[in-house]
Amino acid sequence: MDPWNLIQVQPEHVNTTHNLNSARPAPVARPSLPGAPPGEGGSQVTLASILVTWRQTWTTKASTQRVMRTRIKALQDVLPFSTLLSELSPVRLRVVLAELGKRHTTQYANDIFQKVLRGLIGHALDLGFLVVDPSARIRLLRQPDIERTQPSWQEGHGIVQEMLRRRPESGRIAQAALAFGVGPGECELLKGEHCDLVRKRITWHRKKTSRTYQTPIFDYSLHIVESWHSRPGVRVFPHVPKVDWLMKAVCRDLGLPSYSLRSLRRCFTVHALEAGAEVRNVASWLGHKDAHLVLQVYGRYISPEHANREAEKLG
Repeated sequence: MDPWNLIQVQPEHVNTTHNLNSARPAPVARPSLPGAPPGEGGSQVTLASILVTWRQTWTTKASTQRVMRTRIKALQDVLPFSTLLSELSPVRLRVVLAELGKRHTTQYANDIFQKVLRGLIGHALDLGFLVVDPSARIRLLRQPDIERTQPSWQEGHGIVQEMLRRRPESGRIAQAALAFGVGPGECELLKGEHCDLVRKRITWHRKKTSRTYQTPIFDYSLHIVESWHSRPGVRVFPHVPKVDWLMKAVCRDLGLPSYSLRSLRRCFTVHALEAGAEVRNVASWLGHKDAHLVLQVYGRYISPEHANREAEKLG
C-alpha cells in the first residue's frame, strides 16, 4: 500500500499551519486516524495513518513537497508504513538508518531520517500517540572525510589563462581567486575605493561572514589590479557569473582533474605556505580570525617535495 495515496481526511483538531521546519506546537486533541480503532490510543496507529494527517499540516511550496514525496518513498523501501508506532524502538530505528546509508549517500540518508522519519515521529508526539521520542538519542550517520584537491600553482595559471581567452568575464573571477584566494562573493562586493595601489592593499568584504579584511597586492598580482581600471563607487566586477562549468570544461580540455573555483583558493593558500609566508599572515589574507583553520584544513595539502626541502634545512 502506498501511503501517499491514502484517502485524505481533514482532522478537525489538527493545526494546519504547522510548517515542516517550524517549532513543534503544543499537543492537540487526537483526530480520528485511518487504521486506528477508536479508543486504542497509539498502540494500533501506523506510520501510514500519521502520514495522512502530517501531510495536511504542510504549508511549503509544491516543489518542496515533491522532494518530500521522493524521500518518503525512499524511507518506505526500508521501513514499511504499515509499521505500528509502538514498534518503533531505538534499535529498529538504528537499523533503518544503517540500511538507508547502504542505499543512498550519507547526506541523503540523514535527510530522509531527519526530515521524514523524525517528522512523522514528531507529529505523532504532537497528537499524543507517542509519549517518548524513540529517535531522540540516535546520532545521524557520520559524513565521510572529503578528499579535496587543487591544481599546482603552474596548473592554476594555465587554467586561468585559458578561461580568460574563452570568456574574459569569467576568467577575471578565476584570476582573482588564484591571485588572492577570494571567492565570487568577495568579488561581487569589491569596489574601486577598496583597491589602494599606493599602499598596495585591497580591502575585501567577505559575504559569508560580513567581515572586512585586507590582502597585500603582491608583486605578481600588481598588473592584475591595474588591469581592473577601478574607479571609486563603481564595482570592479559589474557582473559575477557562475564560472565552475567553464572551469571544469577547461580542465577537461587541458587533461586535468575537474577542479572547482574554490580549488583556486586552496591553490593560493598552499602556494603562500610553501613560499614561506607566516601562517598567521596567510590566515588574515583569507579572512580567518586565527591560524587554526589554515593549519587544520590546508596544512595537509603541502606537497611532499616542499616538506623534504624544509627538512633539509635542519641539516
